[in-house]
Amino acid sequence: MKVIVRADASTDIGSGHVIRCLTLATALRQDGAEVRFVCRDCPGHMADRIAAAGFAFTLLPAAGPAPTSATARTDAAQTIGAVGPVAPEWVIADHYGLDRAWDAAIRPHTRALAVIDDLACTPRDCDLLINHTVRPNLEAFYRHALPSHCRRFLGPGYVLLRPAFDQGVAQQRDGTVKRVLVYFGGADTDNQTLRAMEALSCFDGIEATVILGLHHPFQSEIEQTPVARRFDLVAYCDDVVGAMATSDLALGVCGGAAWERCAMSLPSLVCITADNQVEDAEILHERGAVDCLGWSRDVTARIWTDAMRRALDDPARVRRMGTAAHAIVEGHARNRAQIVQAFRDIPDSRPC
Repeated sequence: MKVIVRADASTDIGSGHVIRCLTLATALRQDGAEVRFVCRDCPGHMADRIAAAGFAFTLLPAAGPAPTSATARTDAAQTIGAVGPVAPEWVIADHYGLDRAWDAAIRPHTRALAVIDDLACTPRDCDLLINHTVRPNLEAFYRHALPSHCRRFLGPGYVLLRPAFDQGVAQQRDGTVKRVLVYFGGADTDNQTLRAMEALSCFDGIEATVILGLHHPFQSEIEQTPVARRFDLVAYCDDVVGAMATSDLALGVCGGAAWERCAMSLPSLVCITADNQVEDAEILHERGAVDCLGWSRDVTARIWTDAMRRALDDPARVRRMGTAAHAIVEGHARNRAQIVQAFRDIPDSRPC
């Protein structure tokens, strides 16, 4: 089975699209698929990470300052060119800049089309759709936004996490906070990493691992600040599972890492850095899985300090946060197997 994945990463949009597609691609490869990635040549495109995972890739020419600069029509034509003369069984699209017009252009060049979507804001013409968010009324929206034959995998139980997180059983933390994990992803444009480090430095006895990511826009500034000497500062962590397992609390955002923290029962203090995080952050906060502090642009070091003090003063609440977080994504490992099975069931023909 030949599969083409159309997904982008960049210093502007972060790495989440490519990371979750790598998880799906790995599962499909283990099932016998041949997978190629098609990505746009933007700063932070992660082609090196894709190659390190053993996948072939094609870089599309940069179309502007952001991965979404190309029109859907242009992107479709370039993707078709990258597919080559032999049509794949599946094309997988995980991209905010693509829509039903893109789907229609790609259709004649593949047997089936899958979409990974965490926005639920535009109709798509696909055979399989995955949306792992906790937003309400997903089923009602997609009932009118997708073909009737499209298979839908909806809700956080279908989040695409690496198999390393499959063993993240509900950990029995007592709520005491001694070690903190700080990671704000690859698009930390407000430098919340430094604000969080400044907040943590106010507390004696707190240890922290601070993961910058390979393309952090403020890496040099952070490395040169005096507070950096107090914590374990790393550009890249190849054992995120281990880092989460040995931490008592995380500071970050509600992007892709939020679901990894849920799988590891890791309580979190979070801020919002993109529109697509708002509903998830609010619902995770309402369910007691995170303490959401609001939009990144408004969250100061003082706000992080106050949130840390609340966590330190109430271990029982921190413990409940971890339990609630794990319940959010329960079943994701066995559900990934259902998704792989759905890719085996290639539609022979589409309903008219």
